[in-house]
Amino acid sequence: AEAELLPPAPVPVAAVPEPEQSFPALEAVNASIEARVAEKSAEEEALAEQRRADAQAAIDQANAERAQLLESRASTNRQTEAEEVERMRELREDTNNPWARVVDNVSVTTTDTSSDAETARMRSLLIQLKDENREQQEQQQ
Repeated sequence: AEAELLPPAPVPVAAVPEPEQSFPALEAVNASIEARVAEKSAEEEALAEQRRADAQAAIDQANAERAQLLESRASTNRQTEAEEVERMRELREDTNNPWARVVDNVSVTTTDTSSDAETARMRSLLIQLKDENREQQEQQQ
């Protein structure tokens, strides 16, 4: 009685052969799609490689320009420093006028209008001291 209630045993799937069907139109469409995808992929890869090469060339050019600018600036700074050292040496050697070094080291030109009175006072004081020094030297001779 129990055997009658059980369902029949299923048939294994491997035992049923699948019919081989061929769809040539579908295969042709799939092949053309795959060809277009491969072509697009190759184009995109070539474009990406070209952009990488262009970017690297731009970086190299920017680095070269920066190096040239730094070398130019360093050269200008060395030249300016050499001129300043020479000027300072000449001022130290000039013993006839000790105030020349003071006047040379003090800037009496200004663009700030609020300090015009202070600058004028400083300038007049320096000129006065310079003249007094000159008069003392003339009296000693």
